[in-house]
Amino acid sequence: KFARKTSSTHNDTDWYDIPVVVHIIHNYGPEFMPDNNIYKLIAEMNRFYSLQIDNSGVISIFQKWIGKPKFRFHLATIDPNGNPTNGITRHRSWLTYGYDDQAKIDQWPNTSYVNIWFEYVIGQTVPGGILVAYATMPPSASSLPFWDGIISNYQFINDAGTSNTQGGSIDHEMGHILNLWHTFGKTNDVHTNKPGSCTTDDDVDDTPPTEGNLGGCNLYDTICATNYFKIYTDINGNDSLVNYPDTANEQNIMNYASCKKMYTIGQVVRMRGALNSDVGGRNNLWDSTNLVHTGALAPRWDLKPIPEFSAIPASATPGGVLQTNYMYMTNYFTFPGIDVKFVNET
Repeated sequence: KFARKTSSTHNDTDWYDIPVVVHIIHNYGPEFMPDNNIYKLIAEMNRFYSLQIDNSGVISIFQKWIGKPKFRFHLATIDPNGNPTNGITRHRSWLTYGYDDQAKIDQWPNTSYVNIWFEYVIGQTVPGGILVAYATMPPSASSLPFWDGIISNYQFINDAGTSNTQGGSIDHEMGHILNLWHTFGKTNDVHTNKPGSCTTDDDVDDTPPTEGNLGGCNLYDTICATNYFKIYTDINGNDSLVNYPDTANEQNIMNYASCKKMYTIGQVVRMRGALNSDVGGRNNLWDSTNLVHTGALAPRWDLKPIPEFSAIPASATPGGVLQTNYMYMTNYFTFPGIDVKFVNET
C-alpha cells in the first residue's frame, strides 16, 4: 500500500496538518521540562517539515533531490474526552527510568493524535553512548496500536538547528512514524560505526545504498553507491534509466550522521503515501473531521495551571528535604500514624 518508485517531480502543493500530544513521564527530575520546551519542539518540527531551513549546505549533487514534505504539526487543544487541553500531559512515575514501552502512559487514540513521550532515560543501553529515541512504523502500529508513537530521552527534545544539523531527533523519529526506514536499510547495528550494509534497502530509490554513519559526516561516501542507477518502465512501456547520485545521502535526516539537513523527493512520496493509507490509521490523522475533534487548528487555550502537591510531615517547612517525597493528591487526607499537610508546588 505504500509507494516506492520515485520521479524528479511530485505533488508538493498540498499541506498536511497533524495533531500531536506530548506526554512527560517524570519523577520531578530534569525530565520534568517546562511547557516552553515542548512549544519550541513543535516550532522546530514545523520549520524542518515545511522546509523553512537553510538547505544551502546540502552538497550540490543532492540539491535537486531535496524533498518538500509540507507537514504542519499542532499540539491538540481538545483531549479525547472533549475537554480543553494544551496538548501536554504530565505523569509522575518510576517508569521514567528506562521502562520505554511500559512508560507510554495515557496514550491518546493513535489514529487521532501522534503521541510523543519523554522519559528520563531510554532503558536499552548503547556502549559508550545514550540511546536517543525510537518510534513505531505504521505496520507495527496496526498490530501493536497501544504502543504506537515516539518515545525519547528528554535530553534530545530540542537538539535541532545546530550549525551543522538542521533536523533533530524527533524529526528523525517522525520519519519512522510516516513509514521511513533508515537510509542504510532495515538493519540497525548501533554497536558499530556502520549500522547498515551495502545490501540493505530502505525501499526509497533516490537514497543511494549506504552502510550509514553513526556520528561523523562523510559527505562523499561512495563505498556502496558507485554507479548507482534504476531502470523504470515509462508510460509508453519502454525502459527509462534514472541515474541517481553515486554518493550516499549522508545529510539525510534518516541517517545517523551528524549533518542532518534534508529528506529526498522519494522519501516525501513515501511519507505522503503513508498519510494516505489506512495502515496504522495514518490517513485519519489529517482528516478534516479529526482536525476538528482534536482542535488541532484551533487557537491555544489560556488554561489555568494545574496545581500539584507534595505530602510532607506537618512540622516540616516548605523547601525542606522531606518535601522531595512527592505523591499525587488523592481523596484521602489522613494516613495512619502520620500527620501530613499539602503544600501547593505551583
